[in-house]
Parts: sequence; C-alpha cells; structure tokens
Amino acid sequence: MPTPVSDQELYSRLVLWRTAGIGPMSIRRLVEYFGSATEALKASGQALQEAGLKSTMIAGLQTATHHAEQGAEVDQKWCSSSERRYILTPEHEHYPLMLRDIDTPPPLIFAVGNPRLLNDPQLAIIG
Repeated sequence: MPTPVSDQELYSRLVLWRTAGIGPMSIRRLVEYFGSATEALKASGQALQEAGLKSTMIAGLQTATHHAEQGAEVDQKWCSSSERRYILTPEHEHYPLMLRDIDTPPPLIFAVGNPRLLNDPQLAIIG
C-alpha cells in the first residue's frame, strides 16, 4: 500500500496545483526529480530548469507563490471543514487504482463522501 503524504507535502502539492502554467505532468516531473513538492518549491530557477520546466513555468512558480499559497490554504480549509471531504494524492490508499495506471494521473483528487468507493465499478457520463 502506498504511503500517504504528510500535511506539508499535501500543502506543497496544492501550491503547485494552484500555480498558473503548472499542470499534472509538471507536478509529476517535479515530485519525481526533487523527491517531493516541498523540495521542488525550495529549488532555484536553475534547478527547476534542470528538472525540465520551461522558463515561463519557472517564472510562474517564482512570482505567483503568494496567490497559490492562499489558494492552497482555502483548499485545506475546505478539506478540514468536514470529515467527509478528502484531497487524495496518488499515494493515498483510496486513490483510484485505474487512474494510478494512466500516463498522467491527476496529482490531486478532491472528493466528498466515502473515498473507498472510488475503486468500485462506476459509470460516468461526460458531455
């Protein structure tokens, strides 16, 4: 079973998620390269470039952090306001197994209800 991430690591991933220009592939790349989102947020511009980020992404990380941090705090408050709210990362035991197997799984899933049900057979209608 995957090890859940710490509260600090979840916060750091939320900051990355809230940063303009940083998407699922970039978050995955940063976490893999630096070992955690927390370490990625501490990285220099050169280290971020070595990790494969484009200059526009690096600029976004270095200039929009305050806005992204505020958004991450809102996300954490949303999650903590109910025992039925969750923010799942791929390391979470209830993160959908089929999503874990795709090339670019969502780095975060915001869920309400019983997260154990996410691995049950489901039907989705999109459109």
